[in-house]
Amino acid sequence: MLRRLPRQMRHFETPARPEFSQDRANHRTVLHLTATDRPGLLSLVGRAFAKTGVRIISAKIATVGALADDTFFITDLHGQPIEGPAQLERIAAAVGEHLDGPAQAA
Repeated sequence: MLRRLPRQMRHFETPARPEFSQDRANHRTVLHLTATDRPGLLSLVGRAFAKTGVRIISAKIATVGALADDTFFITDLHGQPIEGPAQLERIAAAVGEHLDGPAQAA
């Protein structure tokens, strides 16, 4: 059975937009993610992280209307910041695939 999103959520389809920066003082990578909020969103993000070997140190989760505005402080599985462009692109693609589907993954 297909679940329908509430009316308020259907009007604000926002593709997942992951943006990375480095928090050198705390030896971690920061992933700022905006996407359409929906039930199970964090579970999908967690699956993308597990698929790409990302460890979450902490997170700030916020919802503004129908928009999820989340910040994740992440490292690789060895506790090192994630800095390689190829690895960051792989994480962004996995997040996009899990949240938007394979056709819209960046």
